[in-house]
Amino acid sequence: MFTKLYIISHLLLIALWSGDWSSPQALSTEAIFTSELQLTFDTSINSLGKGFSIWSNSDATSTFVSKYNGTLWSDEEAIATGQVVAVATSIELNDRGNAIACWQRGNFSAREVVAASYDGLIWSGITTLSEGGVDSFDPAIAFSSTGADGLVVWE
Repeated sequence: MFTKLYIISHLLLIALWSGDWSSPQALSTEAIFTSELQLTFDTSINSLGKGFSIWSNSDATSTFVSKYNGTLWSDEEAIATGQVVAVATSIELNDRGNAIACWQRGNFSAREVVAASYDGLIWSGITTLSEGGVDSFDPAIAFSSTGADGLVVWE
């Protein structure tokens, strides 16, 4: 399954491809894109057809997710607010329904990598993964072949 991203009237919309493209469905309820900021967006759909999308809002102070149940996307849910620049969002979902989301938070020389996890019901709080005082950026996520263990890497 593939995804296609649309931005119409500054709202984030998504379409899925599984042989044919679906009609676009809104993920965000507020404007998420301005010419001053590059949109960061990631989607993960597991082998069971479930998924998550993650993005930051237009001023990059909040990080949102939307869950795909195999048919429809949920309303957006803020998993972090009040941040200083949240970009480079990434998300992965395993076949057990657990997810890891990570992103880069901060600006220029004070960037850190943070993450939150989803246990199938709720999102955890934010955990800082990178070492303090070390500029950290571009996080990526992977699950083990069994889906039991998750891994976040960054520069």
